[in-house]
Amino acid sequence: MRGAFLFSVLIGVVLAVSASEKRVSDTSSEELFISPLKTGHVYLHFKFASSTPLKAHYAHTDYLPKPVVDILEKHSVDELHVRLTQGVFRHSKWGYPILSAPTGGEVWAWFKPDAEGLPEKWKGLTNSLSGLLCATFSKIDTANSLSPKWNFRPEGLVPGGNLNSSLSRYSMLPGENVCTENLTPWKKLLPCSDRAGLGRLLNSIKLLSAHYFSLSLDVTPVCADVACSQKRLAIEITATAVVAPGSLQDTNQLNWSIRDLLEMDLDTGCPLTDKSHILVDQSSQGQMVFWPSSTFTLTHSPSAKGRIAVYDLKHNQTWEKSRGLGGKSPARLEHGTERQPIISAHRFVAGYGQQNGGIRCVIENTHPTAAITVSYLEMLPWFLRVYFHTIRVKSLVDGRPIPLLKSHFGPGRDRLAPHHIEVIFTIPAATTVEFGVDFDFTLLKWTEYPPDAHRGFDVPPAVIGVKLDQPGGQCGDFIFPAEFSQLGGGQMRDTATASSDGQKRDTATASSDGQKRDTATASSDGQMRDTATASGCFLRLYTEPLLVSLPTPDFSMPYNVICMTCTVLALAFGPIHALTTKNFKLIDPAENPPLLERVKRKGQLLLTKFRKTPPAVVVVAAEEEDDQQPDVHDEDVKNSDSE
Repeated sequence: MRGAFLFSVLIGVVLAVSASEKRVSDTSSEELFISPLKTGHVYLHFKFASSTPLKAHYAHTDYLPKPVVDILEKHSVDELHVRLTQGVFRHSKWGYPILSAPTGGEVWAWFKPDAEGLPEKWKGLTNSLSGLLCATFSKIDTANSLSPKWNFRPEGLVPGGNLNSSLSRYSMLPGENVCTENLTPWKKLLPCSDRAGLGRLLNSIKLLSAHYFSLSLDVTPVCADVACSQKRLAIEITATAVVAPGSLQDTNQLNWSIRDLLEMDLDTGCPLTDKSHILVDQSSQGQMVFWPSSTFTLTHSPSAKGRIAVYDLKHNQTWEKSRGLGGKSPARLEHGTERQPIISAHRFVAGYGQQNGGIRCVIENTHPTAAITVSYLEMLPWFLRVYFHTIRVKSLVDGRPIPLLKSHFGPGRDRLAPHHIEVIFTIPAATTVEFGVDFDFTLLKWTEYPPDAHRGFDVPPAVIGVKLDQPGGQCGDFIFPAEFSQLGGGQMRDTATASSDGQKRDTATASSDGQKRDTATASSDGQMRDTATASGCFLRLYTEPLLVSLPTPDFSMPYNVICMTCTVLALAFGPIHALTTKNFKLIDPAENPPLLERVKRKGQLLLTKFRKTPPAVVVVAAEEEDDQQPDVHDEDVKNSDSE
């Protein structure tokens, strides 16, 4: 008995040690960033981050979604990024988002250097993601995929510094629709799903009816510390929405609350996460009053004009009592737009008719003194016959051409590959430039048109990457108080400083793993290199998707042709078949009268049968009269006998 007791105690100690080690090795956090906008909307950004030590094989994971890890291992993927977006983010009104995404679906990945058969790996990866997220990523193939040269650099660690672009694959589906079928499996990837924590606020009805809604999944290998002594696999699952408060009674005031925005009540944070925070931007609406009181406040540096209230859902007693969060604007709301973006773009279709056309993209640099170098990427479908000699970049101020610093043109192949245009050029200060290219429309096979062919064909948006060396208030660092390390531990990520994915990482949020991210900078060769720099930020912007009308045949003509052909064949085939299959024989007209004669006789018989006085009665009456009258022949016989 004593030995069994000691053995059970030993097992308990081992399990406790292993649990503590597992708790130290694996990390998880959840965050919600709320920013009231001057347009009367509220910007929401959910982030659920998890990390674990980097391994060659994962037999088990505590916080990381196992299906995602299995997909990475099966298809030899080093880095993966997935986007599903509904709507267009209005940069001119709402500023820049924390994480930018194009309309529809987007997938890009970097494969391991030793991966073989990349086309098959890429196809298998998209098929697996299609089943995991209930999306139509299975439509991705070589006809709508390419390998970017400069715009999509790795966000995480690069083994051996290998930046071979042939290991990357990128594709967009601008016609992809986002619905609850995508949100439901996406929520299942969270540590607490939608049962507890911030995941409870993900109300499908409210989010999918928002002005803008985006889901994302990012998997990157990162460093655990500045010295990169340990490598980790980080997974960030985010959701972004721009919603309008439902209880906006007075147009001069903006009163909002979490229950009003999402129609859900929030309890404490997810018990499986290390940190659970809500951050509210207090600088966008002046003296807006927030309730309840925050755990602490973050301030911008160096001006300290911007303030962000931080609510710790696990260590805030005030939060545990209120169970709610909201804000009330001053007496009068200052309607307008956010600060004017330094870089903005607008894209449209040029030309008229159904033979020739073109694409124009107007890019504006509003900085008064600084020139900005941008990387511009176009992925045009193969059915647009692009003329590469018509590519031009010119200034709309004085009409001068803008020289190209770097350029890459990849011609498309019918039904096999899209057109790839990637250029790098510099926009002078306070200048608007226009990128243009011409093409011809193509008449497709009638089986290649969709059921709604007259709606048009979707063209993916253009991608603009820009490194802002002088942010000018677009992004910046935050000063974090010492109290934060006591509340949650870990390192704060400078989220206003953009990481290499081109966006402002979660503003003043805590990194789930205390990792250091590499920001992107442009090197002398024009490529966006991943370097650890805190000056400026790298932004990636997406233009609007386009709708192009191709020459469309009259789909009623096949029906008309089928009907006419069937009629002609029926009329011609019948007599010919009769003449070639029947046996002809001579007959006597007397024995076999013609058909008309036989019909005439039949008619006469019918008329006779339906007379008023039947012939049979007349005959009987005549016979009775003959019986009553004496027979003359009999009288003559009697007279001859008497003589």
